[in-house]
Amino acid sequence: MHKPTKQKEVSRPLSEFRDGNNCTVGFASLAGGEFGNHEDVCNAETQVNHIPNCYEGDTFHNYSLVVDELGCSAFVSIQPCDYEASESLSSSDKASCQRLVRLEARPCHEILLLQSAQDIWSKIQEVKRYQSQFGHNVNLYPRVWEESTDRNRKSIRNRSSGSVHTITAMQFNTLAEGLSAGPSIKTPFHADPLQSTAKRNGVESPVPYGGFDKVPNPEITLDFSLRRWRLLEVILSSIKDNESGSDDSSPWSCCPGILALEEVDRFYGFFRPALAKFGYEGIFSEKPAAPGVPLGFYSDGCALFWKTDVFEKRSSCKKSYGFGKQVYLIAVLRHKPTGRDLVIAVTHLKAQDSETTEKIRTLQARELVKEVSHVAQGLLSRSEDNSRDVTRRDDSSVGKVPILLLGDFNAEPYGEYRACIPSIIGQNVEVRNNIAENAMLKQNSTHVCCTFRSAYNYGADSFTTWKTRGDKTVKRVIDYIFHNCQVPSACGPAGMRCTHTLSVPPEQDMESTFLPGFRNPSDHLMIAAKFEI
Repeated sequence: MHKPTKQKEVSRPLSEFRDGNNCTVGFASLAGGEFGNHEDVCNAETQVNHIPNCYEGDTFHNYSLVVDELGCSAFVSIQPCDYEASESLSSSDKASCQRLVRLEARPCHEILLLQSAQDIWSKIQEVKRYQSQFGHNVNLYPRVWEESTDRNRKSIRNRSSGSVHTITAMQFNTLAEGLSAGPSIKTPFHADPLQSTAKRNGVESPVPYGGFDKVPNPEITLDFSLRRWRLLEVILSSIKDNESGSDDSSPWSCCPGILALEEVDRFYGFFRPALAKFGYEGIFSEKPAAPGVPLGFYSDGCALFWKTDVFEKRSSCKKSYGFGKQVYLIAVLRHKPTGRDLVIAVTHLKAQDSETTEKIRTLQARELVKEVSHVAQGLLSRSEDNSRDVTRRDDSSVGKVPILLLGDFNAEPYGEYRACIPSIIGQNVEVRNNIAENAMLKQNSTHVCCTFRSAYNYGADSFTTWKTRGDKTVKRVIDYIFHNCQVPSACGPAGMRCTHTLSVPPEQDMESTFLPGFRNPSDHLMIAAKFEI
C-alpha cells in the first residue's frame, strides 16, 4: 500500500470518526477534493488497488478504494448520469448528475465484535432498555397475519410432491441516516456548502432531524447509532407465524425469506454484516445522486436480502432508470425446496407528489415491469419445458414464472392524475394533454401479458407512511408488494398466490406524532405478505 498523501485540509481528529457507541468505523475524510473532479479525489487520498474480502462478488470496477492519513477508507466514484429525458429534470437534479457516490469500505467495528445472532439480539434489547428510560412505550406495534383476498383462489401445489410451499416477503423503507440525523451528529464527511441547503420534499435541508423534529425525544429516536438496532428488530421479529404454533424460542424464528429495503445508506457497514449472522445474503444498488451525500453522509439505495437456507441467487443486475435519478435491482432466486426460479425486483421511485413527478414514476414503473418480464422470458427460454418450441411461446408464458415487485413507489393507488400504480396492475394509462409523453408511455410499454396485483387490498383509510415534517402532516399509501397472478398451465405450477398479509396498526394505537417514533424506527411501516408458489 502506498503511503497516504497529505490532505488539502487538516484531517479531522480520530474522535470524529466514531459512531454513537464510540467505536471506530470505516469513514474517510475527503476534505478539499470531495466535490471536485475524480482526479481531485484521488489526489486528496491514496488509491488502493485491492478490494477487501468482504466485497467479494460485488462489482466495484468504477470505484476507487481510498485511504486517508488516519487509515480510514471508503469507496468513492464520480458517476455521470446519462438521462434520455434530461429536459424533465429540475436544475438541481441536473446538477446532481455528477455527484459523488460514496460507499462504506468495511463493516463497523461494533458489528465485528458481535459474534452471533444472539449477541445482536442482546444488543437490540440493550438499546430498548436505554430508550425506555425516557418514559415512552418502546415496544413495536403488534402485527398479525390476516387472510388475503386471494385466499379463496385455488391453492397452488407442487405436482411432484403434492405439498404447498410458502414464502414470506417483506418490504421496508428504513429512513436513511442522512435524511434524519440531528444537528449534534458529527457527519462522517464534510458537507458540501453549495448543495447541502437544497429543498427536498418541501423541507429545507439541512434542518434538524430532516424535519422530523416533532417526534418524541428526536435526539434519541432518530440517533442512528440507536435506531439501526430497532430497524433490525422490525426486520427480525415483527412477524409471527400464528398459524404454525411453533415452539421455537428464538424471537427471530419467523423472519422473512425475502427482504426488500430502501433508503439504506449503511449496507456494507451495518445491514449486510448484521443480517449475515441470521442467515441472509444481500445485494445493493446505490443511487447515483443520493440526497444525503452533499450533507456529509453515505449514498443510500435499494437492497435485497434472502435467507440462504431457502434461496440461492442465480443472477442479478442493478440499473438506473432512463427517466429520473432513481435505481432498481433485479435478482433471480432459486427456491431450494422446489427448484423453481423467482424474479425479484426492488425499487424506490421518484419522490414528491405532483402530476409531473407522477408522469416520471409511471415511466419508471413501465421500465421496471418491462425489465422483469424480459428476465422471466429469459428463464423460460432456458427451461427444459420450453426449449423444444421456444418460437411458439407467447408473451403470456411470462406469467408462469413467479415475479415479485417490492418497493417504495411514492405513488398512491387512487386519485386524480394517478397513473403509476394502474400501469403496474395492467390498467390502460395515458397522460392527459401531452401527445409526446403518451408516445413515450407506449414506447416503454411492456407488450407482455403479465398481470400484476397488489398483495394488499388498500382502502381509502389505509396508510404505509404517516408523518409530520415541519408543519405538514401526510398520510399515504406508497409502499407495495406486487406479484404476478396465476396462469393456468398443463405443465405444472404457475405464478404465485398471496395467502396472507401483515396487518397495519390501528390508527388509535399510533403514537401522537405518528411516524417515526419509539414504536417504529422509520417514517414508513414495514409490510409483508405470504405466498404459495
